[in-house]
Amino acid sequence: MKKNAYEFRLLTTGSLFLLILIAVVQIFVHTTLDAKGLAGILQSVGVPLDDVYIHCRYADNLLAGNGYCFNPGATVTADTSPLWVVLLAAGGILTSHFELVAVILSALFHIVLLVGVYRLSNTLGLGAYWTMATSVLTFISARLVWGAMSGMEVSLACAIVVWAFWSYFSGKPKLTALLLALGVATRPELWLLVAVIAVDQLVRLIKKQARFADFGVGALIFSIVAAPVLLLPLLERGSFFFHSSVVQGARTSMVADFGYLWFAAKILFMTVIPPFVFALCGVYYFRKDARFRLLSIFAFGLPILLAIFAPQYRHHGRYFFPVIAPMIMLGVAFIGVMVGRRVGTNPEKKFWVKHHVPFRILYVLAVIVCIRWVGIYKDSVLNITEQHVVAAKWVATNTTASDVIACHDVGAIGYLTKRPLIDLVGLVTPATYPLQHDQKLVWQYARAQGANVFIIYNRLNPTFYAYAKDSLELQASLRVEPLASSADTVLSIYRVKDYAAH
Repeated sequence: MKKNAYEFRLLTTGSLFLLILIAVVQIFVHTTLDAKGLAGILQSVGVPLDDVYIHCRYADNLLAGNGYCFNPGATVTADTSPLWVVLLAAGGILTSHFELVAVILSALFHIVLLVGVYRLSNTLGLGAYWTMATSVLTFISARLVWGAMSGMEVSLACAIVVWAFWSYFSGKPKLTALLLALGVATRPELWLLVAVIAVDQLVRLIKKQARFADFGVGALIFSIVAAPVLLLPLLERGSFFFHSSVVQGARTSMVADFGYLWFAAKILFMTVIPPFVFALCGVYYFRKDARFRLLSIFAFGLPILLAIFAPQYRHHGRYFFPVIAPMIMLGVAFIGVMVGRRVGTNPEKKFWVKHHVPFRILYVLAVIVCIRWVGIYKDSVLNITEQHVVAAKWVATNTTASDVIACHDVGAIGYLTKRPLIDLVGLVTPATYPLQHDQKLVWQYARAQGANVFIIYNRLNPTFYAYAKDSLELQASLRVEPLASSADTVLSIYRVKDYAAH
């Protein structure tokens, strides 16, 4: 038994170090270190999404006392993760490289997620070996590893989900309320988690299985902590919805987007190890266990909720990544039950002594998938670095304070240049969003605001380029291959011809 446990931990540790080694080699070889060597690491940390720089721009302004904004002086809820912005701003006290803070925090919260999975699995009674299996499979789940390196709020959201369930199942109502409030301050999708736990708590109150005082105190804590998140869009635009939620397609439909459900199912089937089917079996088998029932409702309910309200095909499906750990738990728990029925007395020991090799193979396969995703991460970093970051450097070198810049992607350019920008798609410039149906109006609005430098993807909104091309003079063309994160393979920088005449 001791030998088996030792070998199990050895394999786990070896997989972890292999993964870290691969990630380090890929990231540092393929970002912009070039001749700067190690001395340029801080200036060369790459991120796979322009959204990271949007977070950083908000954090920079927040720390500088400009409020919750992208362009100073214009409060706009274009960032749906206020808690992540606050954490980045806190890290900005130590360094001006907010992108470095973002990457470090996302990696640290991946570790927090791992600890939470271990604690929750124990609370659910999975047993020592099954708990370890759940923890390892979660830790090396490819898309979660991508999230851990991304600098995005993905790993924080995943960790909050797991710890909130652990807290609720452990009978800690105050901590649960706090975690739920932090959850909705991290991602709006986690309102589903609030609803799942709140309804269950109300049912328990009706059945007199819970105390009303605990529910009341929890509701008060949640209301106080979540209030800023609720009030921010209400004060800014008279709505409980963040502006970015509207731009990204938030709407209510009676019929789910079945294309999105298929998209989510494919991702989860390829991501959740053990296979997706075991998680589905676990939903049925544990339907009478209240704890597993709540996990199931959240795990399978979130993709359905997104398909109804805001199907997002972008960023590898990161909006429903918080369901991955609960699904792995459901699958492992179901396997554990089936093994227990088969081998009888002391099932864990007998199973792991006799069948540890297949699971080792499973871990190796999971690491191989991680290697592939490190490659995807690398390509995404290259996309952002060679387009958005290079465009920001061009702006810093070739424009003056009198130039007004309009962009299709604003994150890196706004953060690295610290210049106010006009957002042509309407995320940080809400005035352009209602004009999207007619790109001629977008062009006219930008020109009326004095825009004379346009950084655009010609194929993102072809009608915009078709209308404006005769007025534009190409200054630079930034191409990336393969396309992994950017909106198009080519990002073009233009100046308006005969600027004084327009």
